[in-house]
This record gives sequence, structure tokens and C-alpha cells, in this order.
Amino acid sequence: MPTSRKPRVFIAKPIHLGLYLFNYFALDYSRLAELDWEQTGKDLTIPMDLVQFQFERAGNTCGNGRIEAIQLLGSYLCAQIELDQARWVADFCQSL
Repeated sequence: MPTSRKPRVFIAKPIHLGLYLFNYFALDYSRLAELDWEQTGKDLTIPMDLVQFQFERAGNTCGNGRIEAIQLLGSYLCAQIELDQARWVADFCQSL
């Protein structure tokens, strides 16, 4: 749905924007019980350039008042998220 239509369709609803820190789409859900989560978490952390892109874009979008909140998707996996990404996200959130 184009962004320009959202205010008309969801005029009275708050909009929350989800930002990914973990690549859920690359996870093999058929093998969940067998996975080494420490290694899997590192392998499936969103690369730094994509983390920066989505957070910077979200910062611009939130600045116009149409987005009420940002949800960090995958933040409960913070032990497996690469330290550089976690630091960058913390610094970015503090700068808002």
C-alpha cells in the first residue's frame, strides 16, 4: 500500500513501524530444535548497512508525526546480535 494512502485508510489508528534486527525470513523453521542458536543468531543478524538504512529511514518518517512508535523486531535475541549493530542501534535511539 502506498504511504500516501495510509493516512486515509488508518486515519484514527496509531501506526507502529517494525524494524528488523534478525533475518526471520532466512531461518529454517523445520530445524528449530537442531539449531545452535549462538551461531544461528550471528549468521542471521541483519547486516550493518541494512540496519543503518532502515533506522535512518524510520527516523525521517517518525519526524513527520505519522508514525507513533518504532518496534525493534528481534531485540530479544540481543545476545546473538552482533555487537556493532547493537551499539549502533543504541546510539541511534539516544540521538532521537
